[in-house]
Amino acid sequence: MFMAVGIGDSMYEIWPIIFILLISILLLAYRRKVNLSYLFFLSIFWTYLAFAIDKVFFPIHITGDFADAHREGAPDLYVNLIPFYFGPYAALEGSFISSMQNILLTMPFGFGLHFLIQLKSKHYLWIAPALGLVFEGLQYILSLLLGYFYRFVDINDLLFNALGVLIGYGLLRIFAFVYMTTTEKFSIEHEGISAYVYRVAAHAHARS
Repeated sequence: MFMAVGIGDSMYEIWPIIFILLISILLLAYRRKVNLSYLFFLSIFWTYLAFAIDKVFFPIHITGDFADAHREGAPDLYVNLIPFYFGPYAALEGSFISSMQNILLTMPFGFGLHFLIQLKSKHYLWIAPALGLVFEGLQYILSLLLGYFYRFVDINDLLFNALGVLIGYGLLRIFAFVYMTTTEKFSIEHEGISAYVYRVAAHAHARS
């Protein structure tokens, strides 16, 4: 189930709320004559965020057997503040897979954010750890509200999420270089989405 919340023995999906909100924003922006290419990339980024949020925060069991069982656990067993420590019984393969998943989770964020907000390179140095901090911080807050740690709050997740953002931005810079070089070499004209991508690539390619 996608974005599922458990209450008692039942699970409820709340994803329609996310996409109703997206449609509302798109309609409002369209009425205000916001660039259609911008709205296109906003829709893609919003959809990515919805899937990322699902992976990071859901399912959430508010009541029921799962919640009751986890409320019996010791809180310190679900928090790790030691970088690159994966537990006394962690297998190398499992730790590697988990780390790669955290990197892959946020690479689209680092790549796609520039299509919505054109920032300088230095801004990604704080955006990258900030995203991981938001993920882990909200997991911790939700756990306190639920009365049990429904997720393992781990500084390693924060670190690898941050790395994923930086790798994603690095890939954007590579894409921008290839895109700019190719289009200029072959004198390709731009219009519509192509023109929007060209402007994004030009900004990302510039040394800033």
